[in-house]
Amino acid sequence: MKIFCSGSCRLLHAMQNTDKLEIIHNLREPYFEGINFIGKLHDTKSHIQFINFIKGYISLDEEILKRCYTSYNIERWQKLRIFEFGSIDMISKKIENIKNNIDICDTYIFEICSLKLYKYKGFYCQFEQIFDNVVSEYEIVTQTEDDLFHDLETLISFFPNKKIIFQCHFRPNIIYDDPTKQIDNREVIYTTLLKFCKIHKNCQLYDPSLLLNANKSLFDGDIHFTYDGYDATFQKICNEYLNI
Repeated sequence: MKIFCSGSCRLLHAMQNTDKLEIIHNLREPYFEGINFIGKLHDTKSHIQFINFIKGYISLDEEILKRCYTSYNIERWQKLRIFEFGSIDMISKKIENIKNNIDICDTYIFEICSLKLYKYKGFYCQFEQIFDNVVSEYEIVTQTEDDLFHDLETLISFFPNKKIIFQCHFRPNIIYDDPTKQIDNREVIYTTLLKFCKIHKNCQLYDPSLLLNANKSLFDGDIHFTYDGYDATFQKICNEYLNI
């Protein structure tokens, strides 16, 4: 089974090749390496832009690429993380590999974990790539529920009739059985994804909060899985969503 993944480390690090799975885009933490790894993405606008870029529908200049994708932003990360050897030279090959395989995948997994959008010169950027955390040059907006729903329609239109899994963010109100810990934006994402998947039978929603509710040692108490958590979420996706 061939799988395309796009999201944060919570998804990209979890998904690995097996004798039954071929992943065409993933990440191995704590290093910025992986199978055709280009970058971590959190919102629907960035996912759509990434697919358009991969398919060659849009072109992005060097300034924009550095603000969007980890692999292009070596100036920011080379002193903090270990890149794959020759990663800059390998980027074109990675893009080509994804382009050649993205339309023949069996399943597509997108993590939607943010409504906050960072826009620069008409393009949607990834906030971790912002130089020195200077955000004044960005247009920052919070996505509405209606716009999120519309973007989900756009996302699935790239891969008609294919199986699509949406993963949401950790929801502390569910993890701790405590309504006072609710994070409103994460709940908007969850409820919108839930509504969307009820309408589109080829789509499923995976909420990792239920996994963490059963075993809180699987995450760091904040926004990251532990290594055991990565293994556990991978097994849950395989068993309950990919049926392998």
